[in-house]
Amino acid sequence: MKRKEVRELIQKTKEELMSKLQGLKKDIEKMNVEKGARKLQNTATIGQKKKDIARILTVLKQKELAIT
Repeated sequence: MKRKEVRELIQKTKEELMSKLQGLKKDIEKMNVEKGARKLQNTATIGQKKKDIARILTVLKQKELAIT
């Protein structure tokens, strides 16, 4: 995720962030199944998605604490 995309995350509402978070979690689940079946070509994308999830959770926590 690029810096520009992170800035866009900060401007999204809590509901939008939660829906994006759920989508990423579903993607990781699908990728893990594909990885087990040896159909996933690039396993590094799983790590990238996990980092995206962490970024979203960080933004959500900042909004909860009203730091931003």
